[in-house]
Amino acid sequence: MDSFKHLLDYELNQSVRHCRYMSVVMFCLKDASQEVVELLREDFRQSDAVSFYRDNVIVLMGKTSKANAIKAVTRCGLDLEGFLDMRCSISSFPDDGKTSGELLNILSRRLKRAMALDHGALVAQ
Repeated sequence: MDSFKHLLDYELNQSVRHCRYMSVVMFCLKDASQEVVELLREDFRQSDAVSFYRDNVIVLMGKTSKANAIKAVTRCGLDLEGFLDMRCSISSFPDDGKTSGELLNILSRRLKRAMALDHGALVAQ
């Protein structure tokens, strides 16, 4: 987790410096495994960081607005449909927070809301 937090802080600093968007996606997956992480890596850009975070899978998407993150997650969800009990949340800089702590807190709260919804739920607001 320390390496992911370091990467998140670095990307956030770059986003601030260059006045650009950044999004973070958290997937809650039943029976998440390294195999699932590899499948998700194939669905996202090579520059996106995909790793485990607590019991979930998290994706850091530099230079990505919330709208584009939603499109990427929707595409990914279609690829994995029926394979996993999946729910996810999205938070974005600067719309949802200015620090990594704010972004991760919002991400976790949204994921809790998504867990109360049906399979495939995505909460981004």
